[in-house]
Amino acid sequence: MRRRRFDPFEDWFEEISDEIRRMHRMMDRLMSGFEAFLPERTFRGEKDTLSPLVDVIESEKDVKVIADIPGVEKDDIEINIVDDGIEISAEKKEDVEEKKEGYIRRERGYQRFYRYVKLPESLDFEKAEASFRNGVLEITIPKKIEERPKKKIEIKG
Repeated sequence: MRRRRFDPFEDWFEEISDEIRRMHRMMDRLMSGFEAFLPERTFRGEKDTLSPLVDVIESEKDVKVIADIPGVEKDDIEINIVDDGIEISAEKKEDVEEKKEGYIRRERGYQRFYRYVKLPESLDFEKAEASFRNGVLEITIPKKIEERPKKKIEIKG
């Protein structure tokens, strides 16, 4: 019988790749639940657009839409009423230039934000108001007040 020499690294590649695949599957399972909490990165098919995080709060008299749009100026935000909701879009442009002896450093940045929020039909969009402070956009839309005429119901029988 022939003796075989012990080699600790003989099957190391297979063992490591199996372990990496197992860890990858575990991480996929772990992270799959967090996707709902991450901002969407879509704008009509464009990949470089962030969807701002939005809270929609409904009360008896109005609906408030609160969106976080950091680093954007008020004049760069556009709010449109479309169909049965509102569109919030914004652009953030940044140009930084640093001049020192021997060099000039220029950096440009661009970011787009877009979010469509579906809202109830019973809102009075004509009276909508919006404010923007410290990167937080707040849109208040009052509900339509429908006064129903008083009607007496007769009891039969």
